[in-house]
Amino acid sequence: MHRPATGDSGKLRWHFPPVLGRPSTRPFVGRRDELARLTHRWEQASGGSSATVLIGGEAGAGKTRLAAEFASTRHDGGALVLSGACDSELSLPYQPWVMALEQLVRQLPPSELENLRDEFVHLSMLMPQLDRLVAGLERPAPSDPESERQRLLAAIRAVLAAAAALAPVVLVLDDLHWAGQQTLVALRYLARTAPVPRVLIIGTFRDTGDEVTEPLAAVLADLRRVESAERMKLTGLDVEAVRELLATVSPVDAAGERAQTIAARTGGNPFFVWELCGTDPDLGEAVPDSVREVVASRLRRLSSGARDLSQILATVANRVEFAVLRDAMALDTAVVAAALGELVQAGIVQELDGPVPTYQFTHALLRDAVSESLPALGRSSLHLAVARAMEEVYRADRRGVLADLARHFSAAAAVGGRDKAVYYGRRAANQARRTAAYDEAVALLRAVLAVAAAGSVDRASLLVDLGDLLERSGRMLEATGVWADAYETASLTGNVSLRAEAAIGFEQAAHVAGSYTASTDAVRMLDDLLSACGDGDSALRARVRGALARAKRLAGHAGAEDIAVAALDEARRVGSADALIVALEAATIVLTDPHRILEVADELDDLTAASGDVWRSMWATANRSRALMELGELGAARQAAARHRERAMTFRFVLFRFQCDVFDAMLALADGRLDDAERFIEQADRVGSGEPTVPSGGIYGLQMFMIRREQGRLEEMRPILDVIRTLSPQEPIWRPGLALAYSELGLVDDARQIMNELAVDGFRTVPRDSLWPVALSFLAETCIQLADVEIAPALLTELEPFGGRTLTAAFSAGAGPTDRPRAGLAELVGRHEVADALIVDALALADRSGSPLWRARVEEMWAWILRRRGHAAHAAEHLARARSIAESIGISVVDPTVPDGSRPERGPSIELPDGLTVRELDVLTLVAAGRSNREIAQTLFISPNTAANHVRSILQKTRSVNRTEAAAYAMRNNLMAGD
Repeated sequence: MHRPATGDSGKLRWHFPPVLGRPSTRPFVGRRDELARLTHRWEQASGGSSATVLIGGEAGAGKTRLAAEFASTRHDGGALVLSGACDSELSLPYQPWVMALEQLVRQLPPSELENLRDEFVHLSMLMPQLDRLVAGLERPAPSDPESERQRLLAAIRAVLAAAAALAPVVLVLDDLHWAGQQTLVALRYLARTAPVPRVLIIGTFRDTGDEVTEPLAAVLADLRRVESAERMKLTGLDVEAVRELLATVSPVDAAGERAQTIAARTGGNPFFVWELCGTDPDLGEAVPDSVREVVASRLRRLSSGARDLSQILATVANRVEFAVLRDAMALDTAVVAAALGELVQAGIVQELDGPVPTYQFTHALLRDAVSESLPALGRSSLHLAVARAMEEVYRADRRGVLADLARHFSAAAAVGGRDKAVYYGRRAANQARRTAAYDEAVALLRAVLAVAAAGSVDRASLLVDLGDLLERSGRMLEATGVWADAYETASLTGNVSLRAEAAIGFEQAAHVAGSYTASTDAVRMLDDLLSACGDGDSALRARVRGALARAKRLAGHAGAEDIAVAALDEARRVGSADALIVALEAATIVLTDPHRILEVADELDDLTAASGDVWRSMWATANRSRALMELGELGAARQAAARHRERAMTFRFVLFRFQCDVFDAMLALADGRLDDAERFIEQADRVGSGEPTVPSGGIYGLQMFMIRREQGRLEEMRPILDVIRTLSPQEPIWRPGLALAYSELGLVDDARQIMNELAVDGFRTVPRDSLWPVALSFLAETCIQLADVEIAPALLTELEPFGGRTLTAAFSAGAGPTDRPRAGLAELVGRHEVADALIVDALALADRSGSPLWRARVEEMWAWILRRRGHAAHAAEHLARARSIAESIGISVVDPTVPDGSRPERGPSIELPDGLTVRELDVLTLVAAGRSNREIAQTLFISPNTAANHVRSILQKTRSVNRTEAAAYAMRNNLMAGD
């Protein structure tokens, strides 16, 4: 006989019931609210009252686990824990009560057993083994059944009361949905009629389907009126709890999206969650065998009609109306309604709120388990039945179910659904295009493509739609591959129109992705198509010409602008709005005159507004912003960029969201807001890296190069210069940029070597693509710094077409007024009057733009020109203005002692200790003077955030704990005089 051990304090230590103490392989997660409610009831009971908590939920919801975890905690605190369970196969009278009492009497001290002798007499009918524990027990006197029942209930209460006098009691009654009538009578008696102080009763039961028997339902209803009794329904675990559980199996998966997927698919059911956590993520949505067995067991208890209906429901991705189910089953309303009632009662299907009866599986995992049990051909036939039912039910208006129809007919391709899959797939894709539901449409079209005939017009047409949707969702690199597939498929069909659609789409994706190689392929495709179109004017020929012009521009081929103009003329002659839109899109990129670009962009905006295609109108607002930047109209460029951003955000265009951040970085750089410029380009890089959009690394690198250069921090890039130097010549921007970096870092021989390599044949090795203007600015700056008189004339010629505006690369970067480097080059070759006129024009554009950075750099160049001529006094005036502006915006400071004939020097003119910059010296001086960060910002015309960053850097570099130590550092190193 097991007796409780006695601790040092003399208190009894009770045994934990084996039925609750089975070790679990699953960690216990979540359920904080439920545990809190149980704890509240326990505090009431252990304080001298009584309490009952009835925990309901579906199979696998974790009812028993919750009760066991709570009871274990109470046991550790000294409580007496008892437990009994009902059995589905063998239901004995008072079964869970007998199990609990057996655990109890084996632990009670002998004195208590003796005190309970009279009660044991009545219990001996249920517990024959009592006569071995209490010697000499008499048999109970015969009596009528009702009297005997009352004595039995009173005996159970008395034994529990005796135990509660020794320690507060937690009594767990498990699986009450299988409880017999006597068990439930005892529960009602002890919870309502004669509750036992210091006893908490916890009952668990399944609350789905017919598992809630009529006797159990009656007891549950009775106990609702008892204040000390509480009902608790266990719902699914939340995502955080699932993530916590998944982390015990696979920490890597828990850090990603898998936990969210598992939670959604299982509804948080702990059993299903655990089973999926243990599966291989590479298996996708496969259903574990254990789950299939559980679902099959549930379904076996239902009628054949309910099982048939569950199979039809399993073909539906989400919710479905009753009318569709009725027509798909081809049965009377009453028959289908009865089958649905069974499924709802069993907790397999749920009815959703709303005016129209609508149903879905309670968990996606249940649906998947049923679906996987179907043979392939049977599943296809069910999809066809559902598709035809939906066509009939929604025949008046099918717009709301186009995607569902396409999916069902695609799944029914093997039994005659292919043609309608293509038909509804294309309609659904067009609808998604209008509503910006791109990802959903992409998934749908891929499903339809899986059943489309190879080499068919249908397949080529679907691929064209898919490529367009991928572009709109920003997945340019993926779109390029789809367009190529579409082109090859259309070529097999001999359909020139489809082939042209594919080639035009391929060119646009290649252009946006910045792929030089793909643009070369696009030139080949479009050249071939132009020949196939014949010599006569046509809308198709005009569209192909427009795309060819843009492809040639990106590939660096000559004649792109002439082709663009010819495309515009042809589109107008044939009177095709669509052809004109394509030609205008290309012209906004290919034309070099920004005034002409503005005209074309306005026309494109009007045309696309009339057609309602916002995606194509984005090219109008994007190129308007760019053209205004080229003209130096920064205020108007900001307004255009704001409109561009509004459209991009409204219609979820990832590509153009990326572009907006790049525009903002370019404008911030021109404003001299270097911190903001860096923040914007970092944000653009996150958008570009977080989505399969354009390859943003090149644009990010270019912008950061220009920002670091203005900050005087090119030294930080020295470790990567050798890596950049090994890049392919097809990376056109980096070799000019590398030459400039070497020059500014004093690596003159390296800079000169690159310049000589690039200058061969008039710099023809550098493609005349969209990045050519900024590449040209890098080449001109390097030439001036190297004072290379031999190269300067060729660069002057190249810069001439850009005169009077800024050097701006399409959607990438801007290098300020073109006339600034033109003036420096003219001075190098001795054309002094030309240099004077150009520098005046450059300053006028900088003033008109409102860009302090451009103004500072123009003043710097003017001072350099004057210094070369020996006009030191006038040079000093321009240098002073340049320095004043530069210091106000925190860019690198011009050295006033530029030697005659050499480049403008940047950076500090004195050696500062511990790596301090000149800007940090200015800040340190004000720190030593006791100025706050806000006062420093106001004095130096910088933001308080920038001032704080400078202070943090100073404290780190000078190893100062606080501002006082930094001030002492400045005194020790004689830095108080500033510059």
